[in-house]
Amino acid sequence: MLKSGALGGVLSGFPEHARLIGQLITEWNSIEHDLVLLLAGAMGQQWDVVHPMVYALRNSAARIDIMEPALVHFYPRTYRAFDNLEDIIDEARSVNRQRNKYAHSLYAVHAPDGRLSMLNLDEGFAALSKKEGKQRILELSELQEAVRRTTKLSNRLTAFMIGKRIEEPPRASS
Repeated sequence: MLKSGALGGVLSGFPEHARLIGQLITEWNSIEHDLVLLLAGAMGQQWDVVHPMVYALRNSAARIDIMEPALVHFYPRTYRAFDNLEDIIDEARSVNRQRNKYAHSLYAVHAPDGRLSMLNLDEGFAALSKKEGKQRILELSELQEAVRRTTKLSNRLTAFMIGKRIEEPPRASS
């Protein structure tokens, strides 16, 4: 007999992990969308003209690569005194790699202790086929930090777009 939720997938037993992974993925989509909006504005074009051109590329890293030269040209370092678009783009690349790590992993229940483990497929299918992949426990605190970092980038990009500094609230001390 199957346990309740047995057909829901591994993450159904880890709802907070699943929620945070979903938040990382959807927040990244918003960041990428905002970069396209920024590019469309810089080019004096409507979003629906620029969007299909950028999204003709099938991965986010390539889309960032194609947008960066135009964005840096239209928004030089002096454009917003409080932030730098080149730094935002660099952070977007890093956050995208982080997002991919969670989006392209296999998840399992770690047999000895019942915690959630992940095997990152971005590290290569060769390692998986040789059973040498880097399976490791996925701590909730790791995902919480990844979401915090992604949200911070989203806020920076929004502030850059509207031309106002958004102050980060102080972090609660642990």
